[in-house]
Amino acid sequence: MSLIPDNEMQGKKVLSGVGILCVCTISVLTVAAVICSITIPALAFGLDWKGIIFSRIVGVILVILGAVLLVSFYVAQKMSKGFDTGETLSFINTGIYRWVRNPFYSGFLLINTGVLMICGNYAFTPLPVIYWMFMTLVVRKTEEEWFKLRFSSEYDRYCDRVNRLIPWFPPAKSEVVNEYRKSLRIAFTGIVVSVILILLFSRVISGISARVTYEAALSMRKTQLKESVDNTIAFIESSVNEFVNGSVSGSDTPEDIEEYAAKLLRTKIYSEHFSDGAYMWVNKVLDYNGGDGYAIRYIHPNLKDTEGAFLSTNTINEMGMKAYEIELNGVKENGSIYQNYAFKKIDSDEVTEKVTYSRLYKRFDWIVCMGVNVDNLKHYQMVVGDSLRFYQRIIMFATVSTWIGFLIIALYIYRRTRIGIYEKKSKELKKKLNLDALTGAGSRFFGEVELGNAYEEFKNGKKDTLLLIADVDYFKQFNDTFGHDVGDKVLKSFSDAIKKSTRANDSVVRWGGDEFIVIMRDIPVKFQPEAADRILESIRSINIPEIGNAKRITASMGFAYFSDEDGDAKATLSRADAALYKAKEAGRNCWRI
Repeated sequence: MSLIPDNEMQGKKVLSGVGILCVCTISVLTVAAVICSITIPALAFGLDWKGIIFSRIVGVILVILGAVLLVSFYVAQKMSKGFDTGETLSFINTGIYRWVRNPFYSGFLLINTGVLMICGNYAFTPLPVIYWMFMTLVVRKTEEEWFKLRFSSEYDRYCDRVNRLIPWFPPAKSEVVNEYRKSLRIAFTGIVVSVILILLFSRVISGISARVTYEAALSMRKTQLKESVDNTIAFIESSVNEFVNGSVSGSDTPEDIEEYAAKLLRTKIYSEHFSDGAYMWVNKVLDYNGGDGYAIRYIHPNLKDTEGAFLSTNTINEMGMKAYEIELNGVKENGSIYQNYAFKKIDSDEVTEKVTYSRLYKRFDWIVCMGVNVDNLKHYQMVVGDSLRFYQRIIMFATVSTWIGFLIIALYIYRRTRIGIYEKKSKELKKKLNLDALTGAGSRFFGEVELGNAYEEFKNGKKDTLLLIADVDYFKQFNDTFGHDVGDKVLKSFSDAIKKSTRANDSVVRWGGDEFIVIMRDIPVKFQPEAADRILESIRSINIPEIGNAKRITASMGFAYFSDEDGDAKATLSRADAALYKAKEAGRNCWRI
């Protein structure tokens, strides 16, 4: 990414244009990882065929996504003004930049991650995480510093909404949708990380188990080989001694004795069959100094056609070893030796690793050997891996289920929290709409709703609903004489007096100005005068210090019951209003119905 700072940024020690450095670094590491995976067997921690297929499918998808990001980045930069033209840069937060803040870095991160997954090597799984950490550090300390200086709070708000390197859904207008996506991202990330950790952990466990199993099998086989060779030499020695003691003194030459021993040993070796493919053979040493023709292949059930062939300590086998030289030196120094080298299996052309035990039988200059082809480490890894796969799947299923459960719970909690917040806000808003801020009485909106409800109740058979409308006598004089602050206190006290003299389920509403209405349910006609007088007396008892005895606070009130002739609640209110004016005409400080 190439950024051109404007004149006001000159002199600032801010690095930019580090994209090539990041891309080259991670690309070189990826290529090196692939080459090492191919050329260094010790690093080839490959997947099984199912894992390879899945890994390669995911890898191809990541490579495609990375390519799409790079193309989108190029298009976006070409369409923007000021790109590499020396003009003032504009802040781009549309298109691909709604999905990720740094599509250039993100594209190469995905491509390199995809290549590593196509390679299918467990050993390099941490590399994408290292790439991400490296790019994050570089971008934060270089280009983001420039953006923050250049675009200030606008860029900070943008960073709060869009990821730095990992593409994600563009921010939605709905806060709820954004929170859902955030929870989904956390759960998805947790699932991916957990699965990777489980795979790595199981791989390590299977590798360690395979190594332990391999070493145990190798130790057991070595013990078996030594016992077999030692027992065979003891058998031959005993048989030869019996043969010598039973013969006519001096009639058998050393050659005759060796021929007898060889015949006996050949019969024994050829007739023995081991279930694991092990077998025994004998080389006869001619020259303990080694070199070409130092020995002959004396008895060999796997190479019968080459018996009698000369051997050389200069021969190099498939593993690059001089096995005959090592064997000769070992038996000369210690009388016996263990070796590991490559050799073909009995009755087969397959070459695998072989462990042997060789012991010198000095009486005839024989090196009696026994070996068995040991399956390599991958075989044991496969065996152990198969045994662990069931448990691995259980753990993986449990982990994924846990994260999915976490997601569901998080979304549920968030939803309930949001619903609670909305309900609280709704109640607060409803309270504001329903209450008059000055007097604490119901608002005009609340009064209209209550009037409609009361009228519907009347139409449904509920009787004895009394409607009162009242206002403060000569209220304008209070404002003109004592000021509007005192006038407000008069209205507040007037409202409180009405509430004090009515029941809790009666609705007191400030209808407008100094005019109030009260909706009183279940007031039979015979109790109406008592209720009216009680309200009137409560109002007369109002005492405001600023006014004192200079002027009394009184009210004119009009009452009306809902009637079948009323077409709606407004008709009833109009009759109550007419009664109010009759009270005013009667001299005020009274009520009429």
